[in-house]
Amino acid sequence: MSIGSGYGKTILFGEHFVVHGLPALVAGLQWTTTASVQIQSVPEIIILDQRPRIAGFLEHKQRAYHQMVKNILDCLKITNGIHITLAGDLVVTSGGIGASAAAAVAITRALNALYNLKLSDQEINTIALQGERAVHGNPSGIDNTAATYGGLFLFQKNHSPHFFKSTRLVEIVLIDSGFTTPTAQVIAKVAEERKNDPEKFDRLVHEYMSLMHEVHQTLSNNDLPFLGLLMRKNHTLLQQLGVSTPELDAMVTLAERAGALGAKITGTGCGGLILALTPGVLQKKVATFFQARGYKTLQVTIQL
Repeated sequence: MSIGSGYGKTILFGEHFVVHGLPALVAGLQWTTTASVQIQSVPEIIILDQRPRIAGFLEHKQRAYHQMVKNILDCLKITNGIHITLAGDLVVTSGGIGASAAAAVAITRALNALYNLKLSDQEINTIALQGERAVHGNPSGIDNTAATYGGLFLFQKNHSPHFFKSTRLVEIVLIDSGFTTPTAQVIAKVAEERKNDPEKFDRLVHEYMSLMHEVHQTLSNNDLPFLGLLMRKNHTLLQQLGVSTPELDAMVTLAERAGALGAKITGTGCGGLILALTPGVLQKKVATFFQARGYKTLQVTIQL
């Protein structure tokens, strides 16, 4: 038996824009998914999923996870039957935390160790992306890159990720909306919006790139209050892309009223998670505020 791991993630800026070739800022989480893998005599894939999870957001993905493993095995030219146990401390939420990519990387790493394939991290990242396609259709590659490397980095399709050497730790809260929409479906929706109204999409791209210029300056200046305002601006752009909902908008407003410096969708949208920037004592305050209203929350520390 061999074991591998993959990090969770949160997107700080750039959901959906990254799918269309623009840069996004991503933070790996300290939590990971682990995969224990062993060969079995019968030629089939068995997945025992013991990951912590928010109820109701995994059962419908069982077939996709089996295809994900098959994609990985095909890439590695492995024909044996495989028994996989998924575990770790990364919580499977309603979306936005990179759970499937973390699993894909963990499985690939475990198989790499089991068969002594001597794959580099870059090769593991590429193979995990092929696994991710079974779950998310045509992903940008952002989740599997975060799952492979962790840390804080700028991601852009067809470019090498740019990693920041920040050692500053900042607290955030991830708040689960309690509903989800498949990533592939939301990506297709945005693509259709772009096709139907290219002038609007081009305007949003221009506004987003101006926003990212401000993000770079703000990171250099260590100005967290202004970074929070930029997160809210990013959420407004995502609203205009059509990936927010009244429920998500209300959650963003509630987070700010509770004391967050800023809040936004993180991940696919149309459900999933809200990210709230809550340095220091604000983290517990905002988390408690939402917990009292029945929301599931995750208190996380990221590099920033």
